[in-house]
Amino acid sequence: MSHQEVPPDARNTNRARRARIAARISQEPGFKLVFLETICEDLAIIEANITLKTSVDDPDYSGLSREEAVEDYIQGIRQCEAVYETMEPFEWEGMPEENEGISPEALEETRLRLLNAAAQNPGQNNPRSALVTTEMAKNVWTSALRRTIHTARHLRYRKMAWKALDEIDAGVCDGMTYKEIEEAFPGDFAQRDRDKFNYRYSGGESYRDVVARLEPVILQLEREKNILVIGHQAILRCLYAYFHGSFEQDDLPYIPIPLHTIIKLTPTAYGCEEERYTAPIEASSTHRPKPSLEEESS
Repeated sequence: MSHQEVPPDARNTNRARRARIAARISQEPGFKLVFLETICEDLAIIEANITLKTSVDDPDYSGLSREEAVEDYIQGIRQCEAVYETMEPFEWEGMPEENEGISPEALEETRLRLLNAAAQNPGQNNPRSALVTTEMAKNVWTSALRRTIHTARHLRYRKMAWKALDEIDAGVCDGMTYKEIEEAFPGDFAQRDRDKFNYRYSGGESYRDVVARLEPVILQLEREKNILVIGHQAILRCLYAYFHGSFEQDDLPYIPIPLHTIIKLTPTAYGCEEERYTAPIEASSTHRPKPSLEEESS
């Protein structure tokens, strides 16, 4: 049995547009529709794509200078960002099957009805409970690691996974406890205690490295509003220190970031207002305080 695959290459950036495509495909017997969504936050890759697109003999940019082509391409990205709606896990679950001849408007109405039903019945047995809204933020940023993406799964807002938000790379010590590191690498453990900000794990990163890779994230955070960052302790320490602006670099790696806690930061003219919301979940503290001078010299 043979089959054909036809990619409808276009900027299907919102649910209404995807609904129109689904309605049209539903009229064709034997056709199946699959949307593939890829998200790239790597600025180097984005810049390389822009350079490639605008440097070849592309008819879209015929008669434009290189600078004009680049500016036009960047404006196109910004226009897409303004209307972009990410794919939801249950966006098409429960939709009418093919050949039902449903209009785009009716298809979108069906989707909204399913979302409303999920909001009214958020129980564990509801297969669409992940779509129940939670008034926390308009955009949710996670790292590219599974545990933060899993934490964000019940939030309906637009989600973006940043590789730059991944936890500090512990290199050969990845997955080890502090006690295990001290026993296996006592020299490295002592060196890290002496200068935790600059100490770089063998095959991994230092806090200084993490601060450098967070620069594009911070620049974007300053442009945005209502962002919920679901991250890791080292990453959240760096972001917390930046927006408060009152920590020395030697103290940054020891900022307490408690588990199961939402820290709301609101920038002001002279600093940052802070509110904390702690979930009623029992958890052991993973915080290791800064060693005293006596401990360092012993």
